Parts: sequence; C-alpha cells; structure tokens
Amino acid sequence: KNEIVKSSTSKSSIKINVKFESLQIRALLDKNSNVIDGNNEKEILVKDEWVFEKKLNNDNSEWTLIETKSD
Repeated sequence: KNEIVKSSTSKSSIKINVKFESLQIRALLDKNSNVIDGNNEKEILVKDEWVFEKKLNNDNSEWTLIETKSD
C-alpha cells in the first residue's frame, strides 16, 4: 500500500510525503546460512514514510529523496 500523506510547496520547491506499507522478511544469516537474528520464514508489516523534493528553479525535473522515517 502506498499513499501520499502530505504535500507542501514553497517558492523554490515542492515536497511530498509518501507512506509505504509492505510485508517483508527480515533475517540476518551467518556465512553458513544459519539465522542469527530475525526470522526467515515470518513476514512482518513494515511502514515507512519517504519525503521527496523537486526543485522548481532547476533544469533537472527529477524528484530527490531527502528523508526517510520508519514506524
């Protein structure tokens, strides 16, 4: 699930906050593929918010990731 949760504009830029929700498997394995942290079989819900910015007075029209937040 992805959604824009906030947006703002200024004279020089536009910013949007996008919330991402995904199911992930988090596990740390040693060199022999043994789990030493986490669980490689259980999915967990991960919620992140990313902030993107686009400069208005710039010839580059790409968005830049400027901040990430995790719940």
